[in-house]
Amino acid sequence: MKIKINKTLILTLVMVFLMLGSSIIMGIEAFLKPTGSAIKLPEKNIIDYELGINEERFLLERGVTIVKAYYQKNCIDCLEIKNYLENFANQNSNQILLEELESNSTKIIIRSYRGQNILENASKDEITQSFCELMLRPPAACVLEGLT
Repeated sequence: MKIKINKTLILTLVMVFLMLGSSIIMGIEAFLKPTGSAIKLPEKNIIDYELGINEERFLLERGVTIVKAYYQKNCIDCLEIKNYLENFANQNSNQILLEELESNSTKIIIRSYRGQNILENASKDEITQSFCELMLRPPAACVLEGLT
């Protein structure tokens, strides 16, 4: 006895299988995607608040160097370093994000994909040295002075 295969039936089954398979794959893909809120980055590269962990990770993975400058509220001596950091951040706005944070202590934390330095009572030269070590694309001054 011969079995007669209906071509229309086979084509219909193949189409149903493909549609069902694509629906299942789309469901799995939607389930595995993170559903958290989108990362919101600051509009400026000098801010007066601390970024969240996800924002920091996102920026570090893209080669941005994050500088956390902790200052005491009425610190007169800190103004020179603060101005230096702001000028440096403005000159390198595509790769520096400066967080100016009020604190009981005075310190600077410089983080990049290449590592981290914590500086307390640092001079401009020590800060520049840290930038040269940690920035993915150090400024020309680092190369000219042989600091990289």
